[in-house]
Parts: sequence; structure tokens; C-alpha cells
Amino acid sequence: MAVDLAAILPLPAMFAVNPWAVFGPLAGEAPLVRVARTMLGAAVVAVAEPLVDAVRETLATHGLSVVGVAVAENPGSRAQCLAAGLEYLQYPPRHVLIHDIRRPLAPTGVGDRVIAALRAGSPIAMPVLPVTDSVKAVDARGSVTGTLD
Repeated sequence: MAVDLAAILPLPAMFAVNPWAVFGPLAGEAPLVRVARTMLGAAVVAVAEPLVDAVRETLATHGLSVVGVAVAENPGSRAQCLAAGLEYLQYPPRHVLIHDIRRPLAPTGVGDRVIAALRAGSPIAMPVLPVTDSVKAVDARGSVTGTLD
């Protein structure tokens, strides 16, 4: 029985060096908690070994122990976290949403639009942010040769 949609939040070992990005308060709540609350259905936090205890404790403290936790093989790269997350899921999903812990304040509408695009038949959907600065073309020396529109 295939699941239509699953969500994976990869937390590679690089976040062990800067755990604030995962556990520090942002708008009154840890990014891990904020993102985990938005991951409904088949969802898993795929985490590198150095972070696993803190992740489980944080999820449990905030009533989110229902969110699955998969432990990635060492050294716990992003790719290894994603592989662990996919392996954790009981049934292969038709679509997988990969959330970025560095974007904990992404509006729910962003995810809704990605899901709608996937369900409408797109093989892949990726949210992007609009460019708010000018984009310059440069030569081999780094000198600006033009502005792109």
C-alpha cells in the first residue's frame, strides 16, 4: 500500500556544530518544533547520531513524540539522512517533501502549493523565493559587465 505523501526533515551532522539552528528559539519556538508541527501524516526527522538524543527529547517535550525519528549512518551527511528517512517509511510514498530546517518560518501556503503541483501531475516541485536584489553579470576578473533583468 503506497502512501501518497511523506515528509522528511533531514538534520545532518553539520548541525551538531551549530545546534542553535535546530534547537534555539526563533519567534518563541525551536525551529525543530515549528517544522515538526507542520509535518502531517507520514513524517520523519532523519537525524545524524550526534543530535538524536536532543531531537527525541525536544520532540517529546513538545508533545511531538508521534513524529518518527530515523538515525542516519555516520558521518551523517544530508544524503545519508535522506536515505535513512526514506528507509524508515513503511511504504514507499508517491511523493516526498523535504523540509529545510533553515526555513522554519516558511508560510504553510508554500507547502500547500508544492503539494498541489505534485498532485496535479508535476514530477517535481520546488519552492523558490523571488529575487529582491539586482543580478549582475561579471567577467573572469569579477568586473561587472551588465545587469540582468
